[in-house]
Amino acid sequence: MKNNSRQHDLQLTNGALIDFKVGRDENGDMVISSICIGFKESSIPAGGLGSAILREIRTTDLLARWHQETSVPIFTPSQERKLWSLIESKWPSGGRQGAPTLNYAVLSYFYSKYCEMFPKNPTSRMSHDLETSIKTLQTRLAQARKMNLLTSARSTSGRPQGQVTTESINLLKKWIA
Repeated sequence: MKNNSRQHDLQLTNGALIDFKVGRDENGDMVISSICIGFKESSIPAGGLGSAILREIRTTDLLARWHQETSVPIFTPSQERKLWSLIESKWPSGGRQGAPTLNYAVLSYFYSKYCEMFPKNPTSRMSHDLETSIKTLQTRLAQARKMNLLTSARSTSGRPQGQVTTESINLLKKWIA
């Protein structure tokens, strides 16, 4: 660590100071490209840097933190909570017409955020948070894609992906206003 008075990216419970850098891999996915771990000279624990310390570092948490700090939000946190409440509760049954388009737009918006924050498993993370099955979520995402509210399903690396479309964002902005 060069400068102990500067703000570090993360501090673990044992006092370890973590700094990391993010870059794109050969597939274009955002990944952690380097991690620097150290201690203040006066606080090096017995045994120094060991495997127990390394196990405390979760790369998905680091990427989520990076994404949160670098993203320019489209909606305020309170607006996002209002949007999330539309899909968090019981999914509306629209019969043959399906659920309202707004619900699919909200789902698309949050799925694109999950793809950025959890690139290896956005669908399972989101299905867990929504307390619904992965298959049900996949069906709803497929419908959102048919409605042109979410872009393609896979990146060239084979990872799940999806970007919310302008049509979806415009619908959400209109509803939230």
